Amino acid sequence: MKVLKLYFLARADHEVLVPFLARLGEKALEQNLRMWIDSEDETLVRQLDAYLWTYREPSFVPHGTDEDAWNRLVIAPLRGALPEGYTAVVHVCPQSPRVAPPPQAVKIAEVHSGEDEGTDLVQARLGAYGEAGWEIETHRILPTLTVPKNQRM
Repeated sequence: MKVLKLYFLARADHEVLVPFLARLGEKALEQNLRMWIDSEDETLVRQLDAYLWTYREPSFVPHGTDEDAWNRLVIAPLRGALPEGYTAVVHVCPQSPRVAPPPQAVKIAEVHSGEDEGTDLVQARLGAYGEAGWEIETHRILPTLTVPKNQRM
């Protein structure tokens, strides 16, 4: 079953978004999925990249910021189709009402601000996924983790 998980964050600033995305990436790796975290926000990409090196002692979450054969977790803008071998994708604050679920994807997550719930944009995306036969789950997230002050950029 193909599953879309919609996450609505009460706070969608980088201080909360970075640890949330890190946990999603870590879960994907635990489930043996190859995941692409799609974000156009270059600052967010850099912060998440740095955070994944340090937030779990004594090691890091293996990842990259570009498509490479060894990268099971990529954090970068997704330009075009989801590359072969990736079965999960996270769209961070998508702005387009158009949806084209990758045929090889089994899990898609979309992260939105809590203020976006019920907007025309989100409703259009939900309708498109529903028409494509995706099971849809909605989650409202209150921040529990934040980036420590010494790791903020």
